[in-house]
Amino acid sequence: MDIPDDLNQPGPSDRREQGESRGRFHWRKRWREWINRRLPVSREITLNQKSIFIFPTRAGFGFLGFIVLLLLVAINFENSPVYALTFLLSSLFVVSILHTFSNLSGLKLTAAHAEPAFAGRDAIFHLVIAKNGARLYQGLQIFWPGNSPVWCGLTDKHEEWIALRYRTGPRGYCRPGRLKVQTSFPLGLLRAWTWLDLDMHTVVFPYPAKVGFVPPTSTQPHESGNTEQSGSDDFYGLRDYVAGDTVKSIAWKHYAKTDKLNTKQFIDPVDHRLWLVWDDTQGDIEHRLSQLCYWALEAERGHSEYGLQLPGMSIAPSRDQAHLDKVLRALAVYNKQPLKDSQQSNTVSFSDADAGRAKGANAKTPSSNKVAAS
Repeated sequence: MDIPDDLNQPGPSDRREQGESRGRFHWRKRWREWINRRLPVSREITLNQKSIFIFPTRAGFGFLGFIVLLLLVAINFENSPVYALTFLLSSLFVVSILHTFSNLSGLKLTAAHAEPAFAGRDAIFHLVIAKNGARLYQGLQIFWPGNSPVWCGLTDKHEEWIALRYRTGPRGYCRPGRLKVQTSFPLGLLRAWTWLDLDMHTVVFPYPAKVGFVPPTSTQPHESGNTEQSGSDDFYGLRDYVAGDTVKSIAWKHYAKTDKLNTKQFIDPVDHRLWLVWDDTQGDIEHRLSQLCYWALEAERGHSEYGLQLPGMSIAPSRDQAHLDKVLRALAVYNKQPLKDSQQSNTVSFSDADAGRAKGANAKTPSSNKVAAS
């Protein structure tokens, strides 16, 4: 499969609009500090009156304006039916407040696991929503700002797995931050929402740059090599004597027993493993890492074990999906500030318990985002 053209289009790492005023930035900073105190970071959150905000929508404000207009008409003409209609619509608006609020209240959200992605592509974050008791939840939207929302609900089941997409930026650690959960059910007159930080993280691999060719495998003698070439170190066996063979190579003891001339064969173990070496690349740091990423993907498609050598670290040769994931992660976090211990443990974790709760859901592995070049 060819590398998609849009792969090298990383999203902005800073989502603030460029050129915003200092006052606006100060207001946003104060808002973040307030929301962090009110809704602290947690891997599992149950929504309640402290974490839910509610406000009329544009249609809701229009509905209120219509009620005010009816009230003025009723007062002016002293019309009892108009009074009744005004109070009926007012009661409907108040009841709508309760139903919209209850459509979020008691909802439990739990962070599950996150899938790595290549720079500029969508990372997938999995979370679980569960309802409280027999209450129904409908018309829910869950999303990160700037990303497409996921519509969901809980009517005939107790919990549901949700896969959210987040457009990544450059390589390294990716922490999307607070996501928005909102609803305008049932009438669309009010919108209830909340901002939650489920402490979800993942790793962004370098963009695989198709530059140059994969380095050839090593052909140096190595004690752990799994193939051999003719040499002089280890005895391999006997073959029929051929004119021109040296007298030293003739198996004389065997000749004394069988009265047949044979020549001794020796072999040297050869290491055919592939090494992806930093010094074999060119350009700046990011370009070198992108080239090594492409080589790793190509090497995984081949038949030789491959290892990685970066300044200050080395990964021994091997070949399987787990090894590829280890190599790509090393490239992703090279020269990056590590996450805190509490964050790093949740970077891309998917425990056996999570797997059991998935119940057959399409939980993708890091290989689902694998990009292979033709």
